[in-house]
Amino acid sequence: MHVTVRKKKLADGRESLYLDIYQGKGRRRKKSLGLYLTGDKKKDKETLRVAEQVRVKRQVDLDAGGRRFRAPVLMAKLETIELRIEKGCLVPLDDRAKMLLRSRGYAVGDVVTADLRKERNGRYHRLVFALGNVVAENIEAFSGMDAHSVLKKLQLESEAGCDRKGISLPGVGACTVIVPRSLSYQEMDETEFQEVSKMLCAHVAIVYWPTMTPEEVEHMATNWVGD
Repeated sequence: MHVTVRKKKLADGRESLYLDIYQGKGRRRKKSLGLYLTGDKKKDKETLRVAEQVRVKRQVDLDAGGRRFRAPVLMAKLETIELRIEKGCLVPLDDRAKMLLRSRGYAVGDVVTADLRKERNGRYHRLVFALGNVVAENIEAFSGMDAHSVLKKLQLESEAGCDRKGISLPGVGACTVIVPRSLSYQEMDETEFQEVSKMLCAHVAIVYWPTMTPEEVEHMATNWVGD
């Protein structure tokens, strides 16, 4: 049994992609992928890549005797699928998201699990690092430190975006250490990142600038970032 990706010319000029499944003894079956080539080289390259992922998975299923299973397929690392929140549900953000869903073999009615993360706001990310620069320039305890080091110190002091871990030290015994988590795009989503940012501003206001409010501290960082 063999699976091939083939194209069919459409009246509107696009090419429809489908799987040509040879089942042996002259028997063939066609399955539309719902994917189309439009003439846009960049988009068509992505579409063909997705079609090939679907073909490989279907070939694996056939080689396993037709059983549908979730065995790992040798392919590139799964890409993030972007979804948009609508009333009471999540829907694919765009055509690319739809293609990626098809490439993984998901069908209507399937139950799936997901690690949902809110897209990070680039300007808000810069604002937090601007806070690190503001603190380094204006508070003696942080003099000479770069923005990253300042933020890590503030995280440790306030326990904002930190984990507590139990360890055992020779001669001391069991104890707990505070470990600041990474503020990178990959490690922290927008919702948590904004919460950590507000905690850092509040900590700076309470401990180092008691005459200022957390909102005023954030405003200083905003001015540092600019428009």
